[in-house]
Amino acid sequence: MNSTSHNNRGFALVFMVIILAIIISLGFIVMEQVDQNTKLSSRYGSWINTLQLAEAGIQKAIFCLNNDDASAECNGTAGEAYPGEENIALDPGSFSVDVADLGLEDLREILATGTDASGSMSEILVSARKTYASNDDTEFNFSVLTGSSFEIKNHAVIDYGPVFLNHDFECTNDPTINADIYVTLPGGTLTGCIITGNVYADNIINSTVTGDCHYNGSLSGTTCSGTTYSGATTPVPAEFPVFDEAFWQAEALAGGTYSGDYDAPDNSTLGPIKIEGDLTIDADVDVTMTGAIWVTGELNIANHASLKVDSSFENRGSVIIIDGIGSIENGADIDGTGHPDSHLVLYSTVVDDLALSINNKGGTAIYYAPYGTVQIVNDGEGAAVAADKVILSGHGSIGAAMTTAVGAISLDLNGAPDSWWEVNPQTWRQLK
Repeated sequence: MNSTSHNNRGFALVFMVIILAIIISLGFIVMEQVDQNTKLSSRYGSWINTLQLAEAGIQKAIFCLNNDDASAECNGTAGEAYPGEENIALDPGSFSVDVADLGLEDLREILATGTDASGSMSEILVSARKTYASNDDTEFNFSVLTGSSFEIKNHAVIDYGPVFLNHDFECTNDPTINADIYVTLPGGTLTGCIITGNVYADNIINSTVTGDCHYNGSLSGTTCSGTTYSGATTPVPAEFPVFDEAFWQAEALAGGTYSGDYDAPDNSTLGPIKIEGDLTIDADVDVTMTGAIWVTGELNIANHASLKVDSSFENRGSVIIIDGIGSIENGADIDGTGHPDSHLVLYSTVVDDLALSINNKGGTAIYYAPYGTVQIVNDGEGAAVAADKVILSGHGSIGAAMTTAVGAISLDLNGAPDSWWEVNPQTWRQLK
């Protein structure tokens, strides 16, 4: 009995020793795992820190490439000549950046290195490309462009061309046309006009042309002072200018929204802004335009009031988008900066109705209503017009203030640059 009890106590002691050994071993394993996790956590934290420092170097390089006047912040050299810089302190370490010119004007390679206090490093290599604004320029290579109808009568004047018409064209009551005319409708006819310029139409009837006559149908009752070309090809229709309506709406919205009708005060500035209502500039009020304007209601400028683009835009212009009728009348003046290449574009979204009415004055603006009608009457004037339908009457004139056709114009993006540098995300690589 005593022997058995002794043996049991021996087994219990051995069992306890084994259990204790297992517990101690597990403790060492846990401690080692905790130590490894601590080291991994430290390494991960260091990797995150150095990666963020390297990314800061990339952003610094883009900033310096895009800001010619930031030499003080860019180690003495900013703009496209920026070469990079070294050991820029930034908590919790520093970064260095090297910008390489690859021999291509619009491409740079940027190598950024982030280093933390422990000496750990991360390197990122990216390509930066120069991006050009694509929405701010448009072409008005004509004085008149119409889609379905053009009425010109009662001593109206076109002083510069060319004129593109996708329909038959008839002159009444002695208009003056000092421009080349293109009737682009197959089988289309020009009738009863006196043209100081060349005419391109399948049929030219009862007209006087001081230039050449290009036709492939009938030339009847017409005097051509230049050369007549029978069998000529029907002119190719001109396309309406590219105009990104959503882009310009966003440009206006960037300056905020005014809810309700707005009567502009004298000697004020306006834009960029969206006006949810009517905009009125009246009775000798002078307003300077400092960015795109979007009017969801009607635009009314009248009684010797004026709207002009700010002089800081220099040779550039700007845009007013109008969702209702736009009316310019009674000596009102709308112009660019005064530079011959600067124009204010009135763009209407109106469909199948009167979109813009220019009555007695108007300045050197460009009128654009691709889905509606523009009427320019009673000494109304403008630099160019593009619309589905145009009415030019009562000494109304297009191009009278121009010395050349409008051609390509630039529209100011509220101070935004024409081009800028940005990272090409597809080229991002972590080297270490």
